[in-house]
Amino acid sequence: MTEQENLQSVIQGYQQFGQGDMEAVLSNFADDAELIYPGSKESIPHAGRHRGKEQIGKYFTLTDELMTFERLEPTDFIAQGDKVIVLGAASIRIKKTGKLIETDFAHVFTVRDGKTVKYQVFDDSAQIAAAFA
Repeated sequence: MTEQENLQSVIQGYQQFGQGDMEAVLSNFADDAELIYPGSKESIPHAGRHRGKEQIGKYFTLTDELMTFERLEPTDFIAQGDKVIVLGAASIRIKKTGKLIETDFAHVFTVRDGKTVKYQVFDDSAQIAAAFA
């Protein structure tokens, strides 16, 4: 796949997420994909390494149960080789506490054969942990 095709695959995933089409979002992941969200499960319930579509699906289900994305705004897309890096900002409300988080993010995707094989999230995990407390 070309860098442009990898980029389009990731952009499509954001569009599907924005439409709430989680089945389509999951279809963008390889069967053995890995999703990494930093932090400890004690302070951020959805943190950790999630391997395979089943665990990634559970990750997305859990995040939907825990939080509402009031805004998810990717602003920059950078593609090089099999990597696509997305920079942006998000407003996330924690359902249990009602707290609103404003955070910048970087999402790093590794794409092979049109499927995401690795997805890493970088955001203000300290602020997110505090919002869960």
